[in-house]
Amino acid sequence: MTSGLGSISLTASTLLGGTAGKIDTDALVAALMAAKSVPKNQLQAQVTQQGQILTAYQSINTTMAGITTAAQNLLDTSSWSATKVTSSSTAVVASSTSAAAPGSTTFNVTQLATAQVSTVAADASGNWTADYTQGIDIAIGQDAAGNPVTHHLSLASGSVTDIAAAINNAGIGVRAAVVTVDDPANAGKTMPVLQLSSAKSGAANSFSVSGLASSANTISAAQDAKISVGNPAAGGYTISSSSNTFTNALPGITFSVNGVADNVTLTVDSDTTTVAGTVQAMVSAVNSAKLAIGNYTDKGGVLQGNSDINGMTQDLSSVFSSATAGGRSLTDFGIDINKDGIVTFNADTFAAAYANDPTGTMQAIADSVATPLKTISDAASAPVTGSISQAITSANDRTTSLNQQISDWTDRLNTIQTQLQTKFIAMQTALARLQSQGDWLTNMFKSMQPSSSSNGQ
Repeated sequence: MTSGLGSISLTASTLLGGTAGKIDTDALVAALMAAKSVPKNQLQAQVTQQGQILTAYQSINTTMAGITTAAQNLLDTSSWSATKVTSSSTAVVASSTSAAAPGSTTFNVTQLATAQVSTVAADASGNWTADYTQGIDIAIGQDAAGNPVTHHLSLASGSVTDIAAAINNAGIGVRAAVVTVDDPANAGKTMPVLQLSSAKSGAANSFSVSGLASSANTISAAQDAKISVGNPAAGGYTISSSSNTFTNALPGITFSVNGVADNVTLTVDSDTTTVAGTVQAMVSAVNSAKLAIGNYTDKGGVLQGNSDINGMTQDLSSVFSSATAGGRSLTDFGIDINKDGIVTFNADTFAAAYANDPTGTMQAIADSVATPLKTISDAASAPVTGSISQAITSANDRTTSLNQQISDWTDRLNTIQTQLQTKFIAMQTALARLQSQGDWLTNMFKSMQPSSSSNGQ
């Protein structure tokens, strides 16, 4: 009997003892969730891949759009009309636009534009105004009828600083400053002087002041800049400018004068360097596009095997492998393509061709290079209709769809994890209850066993 109870006690302890609390439910849930998360992880990997594809399309699209811009510049006839202007004198600095006609003009710079500068001192009694309560008047400029425009300024006091402040705050085109100068009547001493200046140069910006205690002394008169072409008394003419920059004197030419000078010649020529730069920009744009395409379609690239993208490289190369509409080779104009597919440009060869036949060179490059290149690039990168633009839209749509699926999976997995955690908590609770019951049974069985003293009797 005793041995039987002992046997039952050991069996209960083995089956129930120590069960609860020894299962790592967190690790078990994590393992189960890892298995359940495989589809979501696969979707996330697809999002990463789509991001790489999208970057590739966007990069190529940018370079193809660059071809469109470069080609359009060459199709714009004004790009071929670039001019440059040179001056025979450092007293004149000039720039030109395509509106400037080749040729030269000689003129004299007879006068520079200046702003009026006047000074006023206090009277012998130290007063700056006749009566500051009456304010001062400043006449500057003219109205539509040609009459002087007078501005009345009120003064806070008769001090020179308040006078200067009133003038500056009025914003009428006259500036005031209080300057400390040597006192001519008292050696070694100084005195304040009110210096007035027009904000802009030109005769139209001269001014006069009334209401001050002393008369103003003009140390620099307002005057226009002037140039003369030929002898004005014998059929020549003069041109005036309120500033030292002339913008409308010669069509397409802007020039600034910085000194009086005779026989200044401005010469306008065709700017071959600028035109060549426009052609070089087109060549560079094509090479950039081909490089971008190669980077993404070569072995290991995210667009490897994409026939549409690879076809663009072939289309671009074919433009430079063909003769011009006039049957000439593009090499005659400095454009070539090497065995590696890189387009090259020789500016000297182009300059010689352009100098010899500007119109023919323009037509050859515009018709046989710029036009087909723009057709190719537009088909690829035009908004909405371009093949790459559509591929970008598709990639974005695909990414949006994948992200939505990932979001759905996240919600689903959160629900599954909550359910698993709830089940395992319930299991732990049940096991704890069984553990408690097992402990009770074990103790009961132990209490039923005879003591050692009883066995001895």
